[in-house]
Amino acid sequence: SAAHGNVNVDSAAASQSVAGGFVGFNFGIVRSSSATGNVTGGNLNSGFSTIIGGFAGINSGGAQIINSTASDAVTGGNNSETGGFAGTNNGLIDASHALGAVSSQSLAGGFVALNDGTITNSTATGAVTGNGFNTGGFVGENLAGGTISSSTASGNVTATTTNAVG
Repeated sequence: SAAHGNVNVDSAAASQSVAGGFVGFNFGIVRSSSATGNVTGGNLNSGFSTIIGGFAGINSGGAQIINSTASDAVTGGNNSETGGFAGTNNGLIDASHALGAVSSQSLAGGFVALNDGTITNSTATGAVTGNGFNTGGFVGENLAGGTISSSTASGNVTATTTNAVG
């Protein structure tokens, strides 16, 4: 399956937003799929109110994304979790790829912004620019329940603050 086209979240019109290039909130199983098109959103004044990813906004606990690709740029504003593939991962992502650049005023990861699930055999190749906190070439923040194995990041990482950078 494939999704083509840009996704723009007008966060000023919502108190919380979740968006992805292929699926906003994944509770099931997605296999061998792709998303092309830029994903943008953010700019609320309080909390992490916008969660965006090039493929999925949130991959829920128990959900799976396998052998899938997000190809284009993901841009998050203030108070956003911004990932090249997924904004937040609580499930399983395997053999998947994020190819586009990621930029965020808050939490940024080349593959996933916030990980509390499992990521295996995956790659992030785009440059990552963070203006907030926790900027990572692969994952912005890997929580205690998060596992990452056999995965790589190859894009340049730039952060304009003194918070965690990797």
